[in-house]
Amino acid sequence: MPIDFNDKQNQQQSGFLGNAKPFTFSGNRGISGFNVINGSLMSFEKTLKEVLDARVSVNEVDIGIIPMDHNNHSQLPVDVMLITARRKGEHGDKNLRGVYAVAVCKSTDTLKEQVVDLGARKFSIDILPSQIFNSNELVNLFVSVAKDKFKEDTVYCGGSTLFTDEIDLKDQGVVLNNLIEYLMACVTQAEFEKNRRNRQLIDMNFAAHKSTEILTCERKLNNAPVFDHAGQPIRADFIHTVTSRDESQNTGSFLDGANIAREVTHLTGYIDLLPVSPNIAGLANAMNPWGSTGYSAAQVTGQQTPVEATRTYVTNVVFTSINPSDSQTMGNILFGLVSGVIASWDNYWWVMTALNPKQQAPNSLHSVAGLGYDISRMLQLPNFEPFPVDDPKFDDSSWVINLNKYFRPDVVFSLEVGLGTIGEWKYNAILQAATETYDEAIKKGSQNSYLIDLATLLTNGAFTEEYKKLGGDGRVVTTLRDRQVLMGSYYNNELKAIRSLQDFDRRLLLNQVNGQVENMSIITDWTYASVDPSLNTLQRLGIQQDIIKRQAPSAKVTGYGVRVDFDARYIQALVLGMRTAGLNLLNSNTMAPVNQAQYAVHINNAMVSNIGAQLGYQNVASNKSGANIFNYGRHY
Repeated sequence: MPIDFNDKQNQQQSGFLGNAKPFTFSGNRGISGFNVINGSLMSFEKTLKEVLDARVSVNEVDIGIIPMDHNNHSQLPVDVMLITARRKGEHGDKNLRGVYAVAVCKSTDTLKEQVVDLGARKFSIDILPSQIFNSNELVNLFVSVAKDKFKEDTVYCGGSTLFTDEIDLKDQGVVLNNLIEYLMACVTQAEFEKNRRNRQLIDMNFAAHKSTEILTCERKLNNAPVFDHAGQPIRADFIHTVTSRDESQNTGSFLDGANIAREVTHLTGYIDLLPVSPNIAGLANAMNPWGSTGYSAAQVTGQQTPVEATRTYVTNVVFTSINPSDSQTMGNILFGLVSGVIASWDNYWWVMTALNPKQQAPNSLHSVAGLGYDISRMLQLPNFEPFPVDDPKFDDSSWVINLNKYFRPDVVFSLEVGLGTIGEWKYNAILQAATETYDEAIKKGSQNSYLIDLATLLTNGAFTEEYKKLGGDGRVVTTLRDRQVLMGSYYNNELKAIRSLQDFDRRLLLNQVNGQVENMSIITDWTYASVDPSLNTLQRLGIQQDIIKRQAPSAKVTGYGVRVDFDARYIQALVLGMRTAGLNLLNSNTMAPVNQAQYAVHINNAMVSNIGAQLGYQNVASNKSGANIFNYGRHY
């Protein structure tokens, strides 16, 4: 019997092709009509259920798991696991259900390749799975699927990637740590949205803090990255850890459990250097590293002295993670931020310790030695050479001399976040506030106004007066337009270790110059990619990728990140308001490095100058085409 090529459902078709449906071989797996969940997703689901059954108490939270195989959902380019959670309400209250999306894929997976054209130079940029969380269509899909399953009002709470080639999905301990983060996102964000709808702002009030609880921050230098729960490295040149000790029941016995120090929060970060046009640095205190210049009010005339004309750097304290130990509300994030600011500034720790070559590990990747090349070019000095940091004569006094000569006594405080990483959700309000225009920022109901209202609540109203005195205008945080950075890892041959791509900064690249003037072109390119306003996001990333790949061929790009800069007036008012509310922090130092394996216009508003005199905290010894895919966070 001859074969009838006509589809029996389309008897009217003519020819062999007829009304046959278009298809691709790669998308042909669901043609039989079965909904099959692939192996990785099934393994992840199995371990999640095992963890929930054996290791998680869920009396107060209703938890759901929904696997979404991309073969069964045409909109999805990768597999997704939805984690949902709803805190059970009191007195019959109905809380919102939060849904968190986990893209389950390999670290080498890409969505597509895009060519970046810079005239004579062309780059190829991979569009990565983390970008799916920027799609309103997919976010709506995640909410719709969860809503259909549980028949409850559902809100989207964020998403992140999980790489199956870097995480053992059968390891209950690993999966548990990730699950806790997902559930925390669901519960915290859903609670926030409920309060927002009810026009309520609920968080901490520092004035209610028990005075018997002593808060101490230990400051450590570190020479290895830390890793998040998803196995991704985060640059952590320093670690600030805040611990609590309740002295209310101090009996003097070492057996007194109430006096055990418990971690409250910890921060990681590094120090970046921003080249700036030398300018009046402002007033300075005679007790600081710049005191020898003898600044006084009479000298601030707008004219540059010879000393001021050589000051080419502003330091940038970049926090890479803020990790409250318990509650992850934005109030706790801001407390962590303030703790980091106080710890970094106090006793000029950010330059006297964090940048001091005598405090660094031997052969540090980020030695200040290479700054000599940079300064030589910027100031047109006769000698092209590094700072002699290895010379025994280059001591703390020598370092202070260089601070006086080449650094402004200002600091910018920033937060750098990997987009689509497991911790991104915690910083949502900050990231959204940074992208608002000035007109949007100063309106009631903006993310900037929310951060101001929250600061007022945290400080029991003290923030408002301080912020007004300082001339705050409603703009809390900014970011340089279209600036993003590459996130991922590389293998460092000298250190024999996996490290974060956040390693790549001005200091690291300067230390690769090796006395060759022609190698300074890489610094020019890096600066160009960082701050030139004519570049779009893809062009910036293309130049960065070219530089990184030349320096580290093993580099693996797994996502993108963004750096946001905090307005100085907001930071100062928050710090001072915290003190007025009665919350104090003691700083201690760990001087020796430890190994813990686990320019733009807007920059002027972020500079914190002469804040040191106001911190009365104690010390204890010890063309835009193609760039739209990077518009992160539109769904929030």
